[in-house]
Amino acid sequence: MASYVGDRASVNFDEIVVSLKLGEGSAALENLHVRLGAIINPRSVSLTDPYEVGRIVWRQQARISDRLVDLLLSKGTVSPNSLPRLKTETLEAARAVFAEAYSKWSRAKDYEVETVVTAFYVTDLSVGAHASSPRWF
Repeated sequence: MASYVGDRASVNFDEIVVSLKLGEGSAALENLHVRLGAIINPRSVSLTDPYEVGRIVWRQQARISDRLVDLLLSKGTVSPNSLPRLKTETLEAARAVFAEAYSKWSRAKDYEVETVVTAFYVTDLSVGAHASSPRWF
């Protein structure tokens, strides 16, 4: 039997909302909502607290959000059929930004941090961003 079940820690980022033209031809503006998270698990025994890793992850939120806004705004008109591919591109961009910063930390090898998309949906322009995530550190 396992002595521990589940992830050691996780971080939920604030929602990113970008207005895009969605559709074909004379597409209407829609809000694309993206929410990311990070799942944190130890790779080996470490003197580092998983919550310290969470704080490192959290501090990357602004850089990741900046990169994703740039990526999404560069897309122009987006076809509804391309949303799954756009979600994948968004995740890859977020992971690249995080990996660049995280790799500089001397104890990065002690923890696996998996960036995930926890929400990816479209609404009309009347729906803005949801409230910020509560901070646990």
